[in-house]
Amino acid sequence: MLRFAITILLSISLVNLSAQDSYTIKVEPANLSLSIGEETQIKAVVIDSEGLAVPQRPVFYYGRGGITVDSLGVIKAHEPGDHQVIIISPDEDGNRVRKDYAVEVVFPPLAKIEIKDIPQKIYAKTSFPLQVEVYDEKDFHREVPVSLTSSNPEVISVDEYQNLTAGKPGKAVINAEVESIKTTVELTVEVNPVVSLEIAVDKKEARTGDVIHISATALNESGKVVTDVPLHYSFQGEAYDISSSASGLIKQD
Repeated sequence: MLRFAITILLSISLVNLSAQDSYTIKVEPANLSLSIGEETQIKAVVIDSEGLAVPQRPVFYYGRGGITVDSLGVIKAHEPGDHQVIIISPDEDGNRVRKDYAVEVVFPPLAKIEIKDIPQKIYAKTSFPLQVEVYDEKDFHREVPVSLTSSNPEVISVDEYQNLTAGKPGKAVINAEVESIKTTVELTVEVNPVVSLEIAVDKKEARTGDVIHISATALNESGKVVTDVPLHYSFQGEAYDISSSASGLIKQD
């Protein structure tokens, strides 16, 4: 008797599942692409196994990502990217039919390139990273590759990582370009006044895990401190431990 009861319950569950699987949700339009701020209405209807609409079944919309959707299926785009509308239709028994509807929100056209953090003075034989940022018409920051070139590489050269190296004194124009957007900045390289460096450390011996503080001071020909020249720290060394762990780490404040 128990086995019979289990078989009946299992059969009923399979019938309900099979009946529920016979329903699908059809959405119009089949594909949707919007621009920022644009809105449109989609229409979802439940379809039975014979391909006929079942208008009496309710449909609910839920937005995911940079879009919003109301109870009537009106979608509004807020952020670019690939987003989803989750469409659910429950029946009287609590069974649900679900469809994930993709919505593409396209990026606005690029609008400007900004070059930031340029030192007030650039000295010959020094280098520094150039910060280049691209924004579109909706002022979204875009991570896109920017082409950088120098009008006079002997004065200032630029590498693929947007690091600038000053060669000899003079002037050079840095050109930044992406798609049809361009911007330029003129830079002047001055004679490097530094003739020597003084390095001070707070300890000459240390144990594993100790922190050593190092300070460097740039001096000109008169022995005066040059405060606005960039200083870069590096080290060479080999640990007694022959494992692959690092021999040390430099953190510049």
